[in-house]
Amino acid sequence: MRWFGAAVLGIGLAFGDVALADEAGDAVLQQMDAATGKAADLSFKYDVVHQEPGAAHPRTMQFTTQVKGTKNVTEFLAPADQKGTRVLTLSRTQMYVWLPQFQKLRRVASSSTEMGFMGTTFEYEDMATYQYAALYTGTIVEDAADHWVVEAVAKPEAEVGFRTLRFTIRKDMQVPTKIEYLAADGTVARTNTRDGYVCDAGVCVFSVMRMTDHRRNDVWTELRMVEWKHDQGLSDDIFTVRAIQSGM
Repeated sequence: MRWFGAAVLGIGLAFGDVALADEAGDAVLQQMDAATGKAADLSFKYDVVHQEPGAAHPRTMQFTTQVKGTKNVTEFLAPADQKGTRVLTLSRTQMYVWLPQFQKLRRVASSSTEMGFMGTTFEYEDMATYQYAALYTGTIVEDAADHWVVEAVAKPEAEVGFRTLRFTIRKDMQVPTKIEYLAADGTVARTNTRDGYVCDAGVCVFSVMRMTDHRRNDVWTELRMVEWKHDQGLSDDIFTVRAIQSGM
């Protein structure tokens, strides 16, 4: 279930060399990808809270997500009108939604991946992006005692919704605690925060993730982990169109 900056700042402050700074930033992104992708597979159950500005009460949902490599399947357990809805992500350009109420399978068009995911502040692209080093070039702009801040600019060939991202990455676990998505004018359009990391056998995952959309008056959606498992030997058969239609 997609793990930044407007300008390259202070390239030479820490390293005194542009190429070296770029190499160091790329290395940190690669380390982050390795840390977040350490498990062969993962399963989660989340309680979801979605808060619209001015709304008296938040909207709540619950879903499970199973992840293996670049593939994942999400199934909604609540509310009742979304129960049984399944979303299959095979790649960043190949996603499907099964709507049980209508017995209908819909492919998510590539042009729609930046749209909201099931009425939340997450986008379909967020559900498919787990590895960033292949898509972005990183530059370290802050090297603190316990974290790095890395500005990441999309590679020319990368098809991504945001060309510039800013990561805050813990040094002890090499995992992100904040991801900022920058608009073309350099303002922060969205902020993703990840807190309460828990670890088992070297695999570390967040307990709470919040995505705030500043373009929509700071509407936010929060995922609160209920349970998780890793390295269960999930079958590839789970991650198929046939499986989401049949409920395998």
